[in-house]
Amino acid sequence: GTANQLEDYEEGTWTPTCHAAGGSSGGWPSANTVGYYTKIGRLVHVMFAYEDFTDQYDTVRGSAGGSAELTMGGLPFTCQYYLYTPHVATWGYNYPNSLSTATPSLYFYISDNSTQMLPYFVRDNATGERAIVSNLGQAYIRGQFSYITSQ
Repeated sequence: GTANQLEDYEEGTWTPTCHAAGGSSGGWPSANTVGYYTKIGRLVHVMFAYEDFTDQYDTVRGSAGGSAELTMGGLPFTCQYYLYTPHVATWGYNYPNSLSTATPSLYFYISDNSTQMLPYFVRDNATGERAIVSNLGQAYIRGQFSYITSQ
Protein backbone atom coordinates (compact mmCIF):
# COMPACT_ATOMS: atom_id res chain seq x y z
CA GLY A 1 0.00 0.00 0.00
CA THR A 2 0.92 3.66 0.08
CA ALA A 3 2.39 3.35 3.60
CA ASN A 4 5.38 1.51 2.12
CA GLN A 5 6.19 3.99 -0.65
CA LEU A 6 9.41 6.00 -0.65
CA GLU A 7 8.88 9.74 -0.63
CA ASP A 8 12.54 10.72 -0.91
CA TYR A 9 14.69 8.71 -3.33
CA GLU A 10 17.46 10.19 -5.46
CA GLU A 11 20.39 8.95 -7.54
CA GLY A 12 23.11 11.07 -9.05
CA THR A 13 26.75 11.87 -9.53
CA TRP A 14 29.14 13.99 -7.50
CA THR A 15 32.69 15.23 -8.04
CA PRO A 16 35.19 13.96 -5.46
CA THR A 17 37.89 16.49 -4.55
CA CYS A 18 41.35 16.11 -3.03
CA HIS A 19 43.82 18.82 -2.07
CA ALA A 20 46.72 19.46 0.28
CA ALA A 21 46.00 21.32 3.52
CA GLY A 22 47.64 24.72 3.70
CA GLY A 23 48.50 24.93 0.04
CA SER A 24 46.99 26.64 -2.93
CA SER A 25 46.39 25.86 -6.58
CA GLY A 26 46.81 22.11 -6.15
CA GLY A 27 44.27 19.35 -6.36
CA TRP A 28 43.26 16.08 -7.94
CA PRO A 29 41.95 16.90 -11.46
CA SER A 30 38.19 16.39 -11.69
CA ALA A 31 38.72 14.60 -15.01
CA ASN A 32 40.39 11.83 -12.96
CA THR A 33 37.61 11.37 -10.39
CA VAL A 34 34.14 9.92 -10.44
CA GLY A 35 31.43 9.69 -7.80
CA TYR A 36 27.92 8.23 -7.61
CA TYR A 37 25.35 8.40 -4.84
CA THR A 38 21.98 7.03 -3.83
CA LYS A 39 19.92 8.93 -1.24
CA ILE A 40 16.96 7.27 0.46
CA GLY A 41 15.40 9.57 3.02
CA ARG A 42 18.33 10.84 5.11
CA LEU A 43 20.60 7.87 4.29
CA VAL A 44 23.23 8.59 1.62
CA HIS A 45 25.39 5.90 0.07
CA VAL A 46 28.40 7.13 -1.94
CA MET A 47 30.81 5.36 -4.28
CA PHE A 48 33.94 7.08 -5.56
CA ALA A 49 37.18 6.68 -7.46
CA TYR A 50 40.26 8.87 -7.62
CA GLU A 51 42.13 7.52 -10.65
CA ASP A 52 45.86 7.60 -11.38
CA PHE A 53 47.32 10.43 -13.47
CA THR A 54 50.78 11.68 -14.48
CA ASP A 55 52.71 14.01 -12.13
CA GLN A 56 50.33 13.27 -9.28
CA TYR A 57 52.57 14.44 -6.43
CA ASP A 58 53.27 17.93 -7.81
CA THR A 59 49.74 18.45 -9.12
CA VAL A 60 47.98 17.71 -5.81
CA ARG A 61 50.68 19.37 -3.69
CA GLY A 62 50.37 22.79 -5.32
CA SER A 63 52.27 25.22 -3.07
CA ALA A 64 52.04 22.95 0.02
CA GLY A 65 54.90 20.80 1.25
CA GLY A 66 55.12 17.03 0.95
CA SER A 67 54.11 16.58 4.60
CA ALA A 68 50.82 18.45 4.09
CA GLU A 69 47.79 16.36 5.02
CA LEU A 70 45.32 15.42 2.30
CA THR A 71 41.72 16.55 2.52
CA MET A 72 39.13 14.86 0.34
CA GLY A 73 35.63 16.10 -0.16
CA GLY A 74 32.80 17.11 -2.41
CA LEU A 75 30.26 14.79 -0.78
CA PRO A 76 26.85 15.40 -2.35
CA PHE A 77 25.16 16.13 1.03
CA THR A 78 26.51 17.27 4.39
CA CYS A 79 27.16 14.56 6.96
CA GLN A 80 24.88 15.41 9.89
CA TYR A 81 26.80 13.58 12.63
CA TYR A 82 30.54 13.07 12.85
CA LEU A 83 31.61 9.76 11.40
CA TYR A 84 34.60 7.48 11.49
CA THR A 85 33.96 5.22 8.54
CA PRO A 86 35.02 1.59 8.66
CA HIS A 87 37.76 0.49 6.26
CA VAL A 88 35.98 1.79 3.18
CA ALA A 89 38.59 2.60 0.59
CA THR A 90 41.50 0.97 -1.14
CA TRP A 91 44.64 2.98 -1.70
CA GLY A 92 46.22 1.22 -4.62
CA TYR A 93 49.21 1.71 -6.80
CA ASN A 94 50.17 0.63 -10.27
CA TYR A 95 53.93 0.24 -9.87
CA PRO A 96 56.01 -1.22 -7.02
CA ASN A 97 57.41 1.40 -4.63
CA SER A 98 55.38 4.21 -6.19
CA LEU A 99 54.01 5.13 -2.75
CA SER A 100 56.11 5.74 0.32
CA THR A 101 53.36 4.13 2.42
CA ALA A 102 52.08 1.15 0.47
CA THR A 103 49.07 0.43 2.69
CA PRO A 104 45.95 -1.01 1.08
CA SER A 105 43.18 0.39 3.31
CA LEU A 106 41.88 3.79 4.32
CA TYR A 107 39.19 5.05 6.62
CA PHE A 108 37.79 8.58 6.77
CA TYR A 109 36.87 11.01 9.51
CA ILE A 110 34.01 13.36 8.62
CA SER A 111 33.06 16.08 11.10
CA ASP A 112 29.52 17.25 11.90
CA ASN A 113 27.79 19.16 9.09
CA SER A 114 30.67 18.67 6.66
CA THR A 115 31.27 17.43 3.13
CA GLN A 116 35.02 16.96 3.74
CA MET A 117 36.68 13.58 4.38
CA LEU A 118 40.01 13.31 6.20
CA PRO A 119 41.76 10.13 5.01
CA TYR A 120 43.69 7.90 7.43
CA PHE A 121 45.73 4.79 6.73
CA VAL A 122 44.57 1.81 8.75
CA ARG A 123 47.16 0.79 11.35
CA ASP A 124 47.38 -2.00 13.93
CA ASN A 125 46.64 0.23 16.91
CA ALA A 126 43.62 2.38 17.72
CA THR A 127 44.92 5.43 15.87
CA GLY A 128 45.43 5.75 12.15
CA GLU A 129 47.99 7.71 10.21
CA ARG A 130 46.84 10.73 8.20
CA ALA A 131 47.46 10.42 4.47
CA ILE A 132 49.86 13.13 3.30
CA VAL A 133 50.95 14.48 -0.06
CA SER A 134 54.25 12.57 -0.08
CA ASN A 135 52.23 9.31 -0.05
CA LEU A 136 51.19 10.08 -3.61
CA GLY A 137 52.93 8.58 -6.61
CA GLN A 138 50.86 6.53 -9.03
CA ALA A 139 47.96 6.20 -6.58
CA TYR A 140 44.34 5.39 -7.14
CA ILE A 141 41.78 5.44 -4.35
CA ARG A 142 38.42 3.69 -4.63
CA GLY A 143 35.74 3.11 -2.04
CA GLN A 144 32.19 3.43 -0.78
CA PHE A 145 30.34 4.12 2.46
CA SER A 146 27.03 5.37 3.85
CA TYR A 147 26.22 8.29 6.12
CA ILE A 148 23.26 10.25 7.51
CA THR A 149 22.41 13.75 6.28
CA SER A 150 19.98 16.35 7.61
CA GLN A 151 18.96 17.32 4.07
